[in-house]
Amino acid sequence: MARRPGLTTMPLSIVQSILRKERSDLSDVYAPLRDLAVEIANPALCGPERFQVQLRRGTSMQALRLTSTSLEQLCGIAGMPVNFLDRMPPSLGLSVLRSLLSAVDLAGNRPFLLRLKGRPPSLLRAVLPQSFVRIDDFEVYSAIVCAARETSLRVASLVVNEDLFFLRATFRKPLNLGSSRSPDEAFPGIDVVTSETGARPLEVRQCLLRVVCSNGVTYAEPGRRALRSGRTRVDRPVLEESLRSALESSMSSGPRIAGLLAESRSRFIPNPAEEIERILHRYRIGSSRGRIARWVSHELSRKVNLLGVEKFELIQAFSAVARGLEPSDRAKVEDAMGAYLLETTRKA
Repeated sequence: MARRPGLTTMPLSIVQSILRKERSDLSDVYAPLRDLAVEIANPALCGPERFQVQLRRGTSMQALRLTSTSLEQLCGIAGMPVNFLDRMPPSLGLSVLRSLLSAVDLAGNRPFLLRLKGRPPSLLRAVLPQSFVRIDDFEVYSAIVCAARETSLRVASLVVNEDLFFLRATFRKPLNLGSSRSPDEAFPGIDVVTSETGARPLEVRQCLLRVVCSNGVTYAEPGRRALRSGRTRVDRPVLEESLRSALESSMSSGPRIAGLLAESRSRFIPNPAEEIERILHRYRIGSSRGRIARWVSHELSRKVNLLGVEKFELIQAFSAVARGLEPSDRAKVEDAMGAYLLETTRKA
């Protein structure tokens, strides 16, 4: 590992070993809804533990455990909100779900992609349309390695769970957000997020990661936040080219973004509360009475002076709050800060 003050990074190869562990024993099956029989597993529990699925495979039945994602997808296919199941008695919820799935099957009679994990009783990871384009995490990782062949990327953050593969990788050469006497290092890089279960689209964005606190802002040139649709075919060369382009853009635009962020130290926001509310509304990341607003206000409470608050500190407050959020919410806030920095600088 390479250690810098406030930042720990890992070699890119670590991703492969983690994926081998987390993405082992996977299989896919295409089957119509009539081959799925939803049953009650434990009426005393709620959510996915309450139900299970029996999958007909030839003349035998295979028991499948549900995840929150696969249960939500089954309910989505049936056309009912998943939280209705917890509000209903188990037998009534089962009856309603079965009836709706049967109606959908009779209306369409089309197969669905079932993504499974493990030996019986297997885990039903996802129930997806037949048209869902499978780009598995190993393919994404391999494309990242190919795209980064001429660079020296290091892993700054990695999340691998049942529904998500998130990688934040940075270059080795830092940029300075401070002065020569008081340096404030930041590393440009890219974020890659994808989901084998359809929970998230495949996305690529550029990022700038501040070393002292691990705060980040993410950004993309217009039309360059890559591959947003899970149902749009993306061939391997297209994926590699998109990643390579994002890396090149990050290397070239990183100094400009770092410069804008450094300049924001000299700009003051006279009414921080009003600006926080405007940001929340403009970028749709919360309300003025929500948790993000409260946490950002708390982060800024010691930074306000007679002139207001530095724009830099406002951005850092949002980015600090983002670190404690779930990956999808974190991405929204960090995207918002990148857009805010670029848009308000153009207007200044």
